[in-house]
Formats: sequence, C-alpha cells, structure tokens
Amino acid sequence: MADLPFSSITPPPPTNQIGSSGFGTQGSWSSLFQDGSSSNNTSLRRFETHHVDGVVEIPANILEKGISMWKDYVVGFFVEKRLPFPLVKASLAKTWKIKGNYTISTDRELFYFKFHLDDDRKQVLEADPIFIAG
Repeated sequence: MADLPFSSITPPPPTNQIGSSGFGTQGSWSSLFQDGSSSNNTSLRRFETHHVDGVVEIPANILEKGISMWKDYVVGFFVEKRLPFPLVKASLAKTWKIKGNYTISTDRELFYFKFHLDDDRKQVLEADPIFIAG
C-alpha cells in the first residue's frame, strides 16, 4: 500500500445545512477554483509516515486535532435508500427530545449532525436506531 504523504482534517461539507442560518448553498467542484483561486479553508501539509506491522501510525497531534474538530458531531446514514433532507429534518425534530440546538449537513451519502450540547449528543448516540420511512 502506498504512503499517503499529505494530511488534511476538515469538517463535513456544508452542502445542505440547516441551523440558525437556514439552507446552505451547494456549489460545484469547479466553483472552488474560479478566477484561478482556490478555497482558503483547506490546506495540505506534508508529514513523514511511520509504519508499524504494515499499518501507518498516525501522529498523536493529528489525532488530537481530528478529535477536537469532530467531537460535537454524530454521523448518520440510511440503509438501502437515502431519504430526502426535509423528511429527515422534520422526522428527527419530532423524535429527538433534546434541549439545545443542532445543525444538519449532508453530502451524497452521509448526514452530519453537530450538537451544541454534549448531553444532547450523548442522548442521541445512546438511543435506539430510528425508523423514519419505508
């Protein structure tokens, strides 16, 4: 397996985001590079890799940064068929009895839920799977 010489830890893509700001907009890949410029919110950094028994060992500082960046998120998906964003949003608003706010971001496969309160995130993680539609 080839070494991966670059590292970038980024939060989920805000393609369809619901929160206090409402719906986000989804741009094309090429729109990131219009006018010869690229997005300023992503950077790549080269680092040396270290293998242990054929597996790359990830440096502790990179793991800590990832944990810090993703600690408020829960990532969800649907078995078989992806459901429409508005249906998911409405169903979860009725099902989850949480105290704080949360935002939902999505891409083609996954839903990213960012919770503003730790207790709400824990409650959702410890709950049974949710049946929304079928």
